[in-house]
Amino acid sequence: MDREEKSFYALRAQAIERRTGRPVEPESEFIIKIHDINDNEPKFSKETYLATVPEMSDV
Repeated sequence: MDREEKSFYALRAQAIERRTGRPVEPESEFIIKIHDINDNEPKFSKETYLATVPEMSDV
């Protein structure tokens, strides 16, 4: 499953009596949410970055 392609799935389920084929309970819907993990490597446009932070700065 890929979170970028689809963020959730809707699943519908119903309990049915095997002998008669009649529903035992009304149909229920379940929403399955797909969580994203950091599965993509970071990409940088430059090989090296340079920055300075003044002394005593809040970081």
